[in-house]
Amino acid sequence: MGLALIKSKWENGGCLVFRTLDNYIVDIWSSRALILNPMHAGTIGTGAYFGGQWLVSAVNSGTVAGGDVVTLTTGAADNDDTELASSIGWNAAQGLSLECHAAPSSATCGFCIGFSDAQGEDADKLAITFDTATATTNASDAALFYHDYDATSKVIRAMTVNDDTDSTILASTTAATAATYNKYRIDVDLDGNADFWLDDVKIGTADTAVRSAVNLCAYVGLINRDGNSRSLAIKDLAVWQWRS
Repeated sequence: MGLALIKSKWENGGCLVFRTLDNYIVDIWSSRALILNPMHAGTIGTGAYFGGQWLVSAVNSGTVAGGDVVTLTTGAADNDDTELASSIGWNAAQGLSLECHAAPSSATCGFCIGFSDAQGEDADKLAITFDTATATTNASDAALFYHDYDATSKVIRAMTVNDDTDSTILASTTAATAATYNKYRIDVDLDGNADFWLDDVKIGTADTAVRSAVNLCAYVGLINRDGNSRSLAIKDLAVWQWRS
């Protein structure tokens, strides 16, 4: 990729983010950054590390595979889940950002994208799920986007968890759609307040969203909701720290 195809921008008061012209992150100059690289070839099962840095947790035949994109795939039993997470060691005391472009193979699934205090949840669970009109948070500290086909309204939502206390749910007007990429962006400032942006539109802020001293991981979880294998394609996922 030639330099002519790259643009850069200062963000978060001192981080230089490099993107392709169609806005996918390729590099970050900051005190600390981690980018999920889809070109780590192969298919990885539960308990193994994708690219040596991202832990895979999956039920039954769930996998994570590389290629042009990173693809999480669930097993075919109802509520089978697959999760992918960085190491735990990111916290809001330094300021945090996460950006991801992701697309589900079908809307009949649930998924989470963002920060969590655990790299994986128990079988058939994600950090946050949503049934009818009620959220269930399994994470104790988290800042996450999520979609769940079990919800009455199928829009993409966001919320945070601070020491097992749930924030107000922030609902977008955008529904998850099969094979359609959405851009997810979370900024957690030095005081632990979280801004959520979906497709570059701010859907809200959760004040005192997470405890600033609690270590988090970058987290993606996928669960099927109809007894069929489902997948989530990730074009890019980057997480970075604002300060050292």
